[in-house]
Amino acid sequence: MKNNRRELIEKCEEKLMDMKYRYQLTLSSTTSYQKDGGEVIDMAHRELQVQSSIFFRDRMKAILPQVHLALNRIQEGTYGYCELSGEEIEPNRLLAVPWTTVSMKGHRLENAS
Repeated sequence: MKNNRRELIEKCEEKLMDMKYRYQLTLSSTTSYQKDGGEVIDMAHRELQVQSSIFFRDRMKAILPQVHLALNRIQEGTYGYCELSGEEIEPNRLLAVPWTTVSMKGHRLENAS
């Protein structure tokens, strides 16, 4: 494996491990919100916080299994290859979405079908 590619994978692994830790920590924590009393604007703000929290927790729950799979692919030596084209996934794409399994070329091919 090229040195640059190895460094890229190490950076991605660090990002994935950090995401895994932060997501698991967030999902295991309990959040309580006071719902009674206060001005209408305060109650609306709290409700917005609750809705945002639910949205982000749902997103974390959806991404966390993909993070685990990506970490497994790193251990197996199959990380960073497009499951559609078999080619290496672009470095910028891996850094932006380290759990991805499809390159931009593969993504375009998939959407063209």
